[in-house]
Amino acid sequence: MASRSSNFILDHIEKIALGLAGIICLYLLFTGVILTPSAVEYEGSTYSPGDIDRQLEKETKELRDRLSYEPSAAREPQEKLGDYISRMENAVKIDTSLWPAVPHLTNEDDDGRRYTIPAAPVISDAAVGRIRALAYFPEQEVGGPVSYKNVKAEPNDLDLVTVEARLDVSGLYNSFKESFEGSSVKPQWQDPCLAKPIFAAVELQRSRKLADGGWSDWQDVPRLII
Repeated sequence: MASRSSNFILDHIEKIALGLAGIICLYLLFTGVILTPSAVEYEGSTYSPGDIDRQLEKETKELRDRLSYEPSAAREPQEKLGDYISRMENAVKIDTSLWPAVPHLTNEDDDGRRYTIPAAPVISDAAVGRIRALAYFPEQEVGGPVSYKNVKAEPNDLDLVTVEARLDVSGLYNSFKESFEGSSVKPQWQDPCLAKPIFAAVELQRSRKLADGGWSDWQDVPRLII
């Protein structure tokens, strides 16, 4: 009997293998295609093969329409410092005649609020570098319709000066937070908007050494025309 059973399996091994392979294929077809149809994830959403084609076609049409529009004129950059000072004046009493503008003690009209002026950070490790070169300076102001290549220029010496220094920004944030939202401030006076410093502008000043050995007053360094 053992010999007959062994011969039966050997005689039908190919049919058995094909049957097992067919069962496995039917299982994969049923579980991978019928129960869980193919899907594509795109920008956080799931699409079927047909839906993803329609979605991409829609986005392509929108992009083509946008590219066919004429570009609009770019807006000229606007100075934001004046608007910042105006908003700051409305938020807390500011003496804008001082520079930089800093908050001071308010009067009784503002619920008697009182804040400690944040400590100004010390600028340290200042370093200056200079490069002297020859450049063509325009004989008239360049800007708007007047471009650099359309004006007359003459060669002249140009000194490029770089100034680098370190500023404790983390300490500045901590000082503002302590002044406007710290434990020493009454809870009804704590203001998270005032507790965050805003860098409104960066200016460079210089003082000239006079012929008599003294130094002039500090003056703002204007930006180059070119």
